Amino acid sequence: MKKIIIALLITLSILITGCNNEKSGLDFSFSEHIGTNLADIYEALDISQDELTEDTSPGMFCFNAPVSYNGTDLTKYLLFTVADDTLYGGGYFYITDGKSDAAWNLLQNIKNELTERYGEPTTYPGLANRISVLENFDDCKSPAEYTESWSTADDNDGEIKLSLVTLENRTSIQAQYTASNLK
Repeated sequence: MKKIIIALLITLSILITGCNNEKSGLDFSFSEHIGTNLADIYEALDISQDELTEDTSPGMFCFNAPVSYNGTDLTKYLLFTVADDTLYGGGYFYITDGKSDAAWNLLQNIKNELTERYGEPTTYPGLANRISVLENFDDCKSPAEYTESWSTADDNDGEIKLSLVTLENRTSIQAQYTASNLK
């Protein structure tokens, strides 16, 4: 009887852990398809045309379903050249009213993940508008933009730029991958 109870507890623990195990981490695997035409990207990424919607920004296509990142919903997007609809980048963004602890934690979590994955930022150390110089939102001017960049050292000579834009009543956080050379 004791073995059955232990087995049931282990099984229950596995089920609970599996159910709560949401995917963490920013996925930039779309970068493997840099140079792919918009018409072919659906098959390349194994998605339907209904999953992307053209944004008001030229060449930007947003995924309709939000992506959960450590419990926060982000909008994932792809970037295509306006001239010939060729994929050259994409990323994630988050926009919220004001400056909250949740937004600050999101920014720090993304910065830490990118640093862990790609090493120290390649942003020029002397710049005053680096995210790294901020202790908290009280250090942010409004309106202002703060950034950090990382080299991905991939075949596309990619760069990931993390941006924080603060306005009087709005905060935007964006992590964007762009290729400097198309395949």
